Amino acid sequence: MQKETKVLFVCLGNICRSPMAEAVLRHKAEKFGLTGILAVDSAGCADYHTGKPPHKGTCGILEKHGISYAGMYARKIKKADNDIFDCIVVMDTENYRDVESLFGGNTEKVFLMSKFYGKPVNVPDPWYTNDFNETFRLIDKGTDGLLDFLGLFPKNTVK
Repeated sequence: MQKETKVLFVCLGNICRSPMAEAVLRHKAEKFGLTGILAVDSAGCADYHTGKPPHKGTCGILEKHGISYAGMYARKIKKADNDIFDCIVVMDTENYRDVESLFGGNTEKVFLMSKFYGKPVNVPDPWYTNDFNETFRLIDKGTDGLLDFLGLFPKNTVK
């Protein structure tokens, strides 16, 4: 039996980008039969929204695409997450610096989401841009790239 791969997505407040990525990757894990092979969570660098559900804009775009966000609530990333997760994906360079500081410079398994969609650009924060469509587009493409990177994207599947 294959070892479960644990992925953590990180943004600033854990109500827009990282929960969107968590929901999208969970949806793909179910779609591609990766339940039990892939575990997904999300967290924020700040504790502004701890305990709150995803932003209404995030919920709206996920609903539009038929993706569940049930049971998701914001939490702050903690140092122990570096030991728990196999891959930590941050949404922008500021998040990367925050995670790098929290983990004492140990970033061997921390990646910018842009690595997985092939453009050196941060995932824009729709809290500020109000463009949940663009954020979703990059996250959708990035989660496909992440599945490829992890060796979990099913063969013979159109991306």
